[in-house]
Formats: sequence, C-alpha cells, structure tokens
Amino acid sequence: MDANEKIRNAWERSVRGLTKRPELGKLTRSVTARLTVGLTCSIEAEGHQLLADAPEIVGGNDRGASPTLLLEAALASCLATGYRMAFAARGLPVSGIEVQVTGSFDVCGQYGLDGGKLGFDGPVTYAVRVDSPADEAAVLDALNWVDAHSPLTNILRQPVELRRELRITRSGG
Repeated sequence: MDANEKIRNAWERSVRGLTKRPELGKLTRSVTARLTVGLTCSIEAEGHQLLADAPEIVGGNDRGASPTLLLEAALASCLATGYRMAFAARGLPVSGIEVQVTGSFDVCGQYGLDGGKLGFDGPVTYAVRVDSPADEAAVLDALNWVDAHSPLTNILRQPVELRRELRITRSGG
C-alpha cells in the first residue's frame, strides 16, 4: 500500500467512525513543559519529547526552538499534513507540499515596555508550494477546504479563553 492509499483509507475510516460516533472526535490533550536549565524547557507531549529554549541574547541556552517558533512550526506542519490528507482523500496526486509560515512580533511588550504590542505584529502569512499534476481548481479546492477546517488556523483566528490554575509548592530551593 502506497502512502496515498494509506492516508485515504485512514481518512475514510475516520469519517465513517466519526459519523457513527462523533463523541470520539472530542479530544482532550495535555502537554507538560518543565524548566531544566535556565530557560530550557523539556516538553512531554503524549509520549513525545520536545525541547524549547530562548536565544542566548535573552538569557537562554539556544538548545531548542523558541516557543513562538514552535507555534509557527505547529501551524506549518498542521497545514502541510492537512493538505496531504485532503489530496489523498480526493484522490489527487501530489509529490510535494511545502508550507512556510512567517510572522513578525514585537518583543517590547513581553518586557512591559510602553508601546510594545503583545503577540504577532501584523498578519501571519503562510506560503504554500504544491507539486502536483492535478487540475489547479482541484488543488485550490483542497487547499481552501483545509484552510477552513484546520484546527490551528481556527485557533489562531478565533482564540479560546485561557484559564490559569495555580499550585504553589514549598521546597528548600
């Protein structure tokens, strides 16, 4: 079984299963980041290990991608895999997909400096390159469908409420 067939079969199986039992599509996930040395974070995400850090210029060790880079990487990979799944589900041939995410932000707000804007400073853009002999209209239809249904594009367009839960422990440290 080639990759296209594997992805298409998984897509169709998911659609059948979720049509019968939509509650299976409701997921709750938990990711834990622990500071290790300085600003370096060891991240546990469903059995996967990630590393985040800050650049040395801001006091980090530069041993991993910064949290904002991880967000941009998450968006790029979410779109790339979503596009690939949509192509497979539609039976469209594709030999390459590349998504480049670009976002600008002002770090002044992070330091509490007046005039500093928190978050992205302007639009976040994503440039998509698709290598496919499929009809351009079919390619655009698949891309547009994913853009409208991607979990991360929707989270970024319509952020959710964030709630902090706090637990303070006392140690000798």
